[in-house]
Formats: sequence, C-alpha cells, structure tokens
Amino acid sequence: MYNKRTLSNYTNIFLNENSLPSCPLNFLSSDNQSVGNASLIAPYSCHPELVSDSNEMQKQRGQSDVQHDMTNYPLLQSLPSGGVSKTGFTLYSSLKRNAAFTLAEVLITLGIIGIVAAMTMPSLIANYKEKEIITKAKKTYSVVTQAFKLAQVDAGMPGDNSVIYTGASNSDDVAKAFFKYVTEGHLCLSNTKDKVCTDLNYRVLYSAYKNQYDVVKPPAVILPDSSVVFLILNTEKCVDTPVELWVKDADGKPAYNADGTPKIVVSVRNSCGIIVFDVNGAKGPNKYGYDAFGVSVWSSRIGQPYWAVYGTNSLFSILSGGKLKYNTNK
Repeated sequence: MYNKRTLSNYTNIFLNENSLPSCPLNFLSSDNQSVGNASLIAPYSCHPELVSDSNEMQKQRGQSDVQHDMTNYPLLQSLPSGGVSKTGFTLYSSLKRNAAFTLAEVLITLGIIGIVAAMTMPSLIANYKEKEIITKAKKTYSVVTQAFKLAQVDAGMPGDNSVIYTGASNSDDVAKAFFKYVTEGHLCLSNTKDKVCTDLNYRVLYSAYKNQYDVVKPPAVILPDSSVVFLILNTEKCVDTPVELWVKDADGKPAYNADGTPKIVVSVRNSCGIIVFDVNGAKGPNKYGYDAFGVSVWSSRIGQPYWAVYGTNSLFSILSGGKLKYNTNK
C-alpha cells in the first residue's frame, strides 16, 4: 500500500517531469479520505487529452490516448495498478480474482467422502434393517397373541390357549382354527398346490447349534406384510405325555452311548404346539433370533420352547424394549 507521502511524491514527480499545467488533483484513499493535494475525481478540464471519453478514445478502444500518453510516464507505470474512468484515474492494489477449487482438491474431497461412506454405510444399513425386523416381529407376535385371545373369548375360556388345539388331529387343523381369528392373510395347508405357498419350505439356522438348521413348511398363514406364521401340533396336545427325546451335543448332533446306541431320555411334557414366525418369509437370512422366532404354547402361557434354539430369548428381549440376540455362527 502507498502512504500519503508516497502518493504525494508520485504526483509531484508526474507534474514536474512532464511539465503539465498545474491542475487541482486529489488522491483518495480506500475510505474516500483526501490523501495529498491532488484529486482523481476532479474533472480534467485542464488536461483534455486525459479524458477517457474523448472522441479519439472512442475511435480507438484498444489503445486510448490516455494509455498512449501514460507510456510516456514510466513513473506512473510503476504504480501497483491503475486505470482510467470517466472521472479520472483509479488506482488499486489488486486485481479481482474468481475463486475456484482445483481438480486435485475436488478429487481429494470426493475420496474422503467415499472412504467415510464406505465405513459408515454398512453399519447404518444394518441398523435400519434391524429396526425394521424388530418392528415387524412385534407386530406379528401381536397378531398371534390376539388370535388366541379372540379364540378364548369365542370359546368362553379366557386364558386357556388349548382352545386352538382342542379336537385337532394334525397341524392343518390347528392352522385352520388359528386362521379363523386372523383378520387378513392367506392360509397355506400341507401339500398345497397354491402358487403363493410354494416357497414356504426352506431351512432356518438354529440360534444355538452351530451349523444346524430347522426345516419349516406349511401349514402356515401368510400375513399382509409378508410375515409367515407356521403352526405345529405337538404330540402331547396340551396334556402330560411321556416323550422320548434324543440327547444332543453342543453342536446339535445326536450323542451316542459307548456301545454306539443313541442316548435317549424320557421326559413328561404337556405343551400344545410350536409356533414359528418369519417376519420376511423365505427371504434371507433366515436365522432364529434375527428374522425368525419360535415359541411353545401351553394351556396357560406362551414362552420359551424346551430347546433354546428358536431365538425366543431374542424375541422377548425386543418385546421388553431390548435388542435382538442372535447367534451368527454358520
């Protein structure tokens, strides 16, 4: 920046060396305050050759008289920058510049955004899917329990879940009795030829046994939101019944005695049946405790089956406001 003394000196040198007639000039600073004893905004009546809108200047826009005359004054050329307007000289210290990002800066920014997205998107998608599954699981479980309550009211036996199983000779009978109390849906019976039901025969990974699967198939009820409820009638049919069971190891494989015979235990059980529901049908991942859940039904309650492989703990966790609890072993 040029101070008052510098600008004043340039003015004096300009006037003395070029023998221009004395003319009132007045430099202005950036805040429009007078600097020196010359004015750049005063009309140049005493120097018509410097007037920017002269006839000669209009004829030659590429090189004006003022620009031509200034070539005779090297001292003016040494100023930071300058120009001529209709009101006179205008001195400024910097040129206008359009700001813009370089290609390298844009590519670096996009690369950083891509890295952050790659790190966060899988987690965001997983959280979204899990919330969606939790919502549908709660809704489907509500449909199941509501059907039992309606059946109890209809039979005049409040609190007794056996009304769905009374008189049933197979699982198809249970599915028909259950379907009567579902407001909307599609009933799929065993060995059905209905195209809507053809995909309802697939494997579901157990939540406790490693690399062990359950096979689900009709009878089932498809709900309007694509959730599927499978209904299975147990052999004990809500009354105390001795049942022979194979003993299994931690991986769900049958355990054997030293002589090679399977280990068998006899247990007295009285559950009515098992209900398995899958919130997205045959669509994966088909894991108990994640998108599929199984519960046992007794006359007085609905709860954890005898084997903790149906993801019931995960179901009751989300029903109480918790998170899904599922085994990722395959």
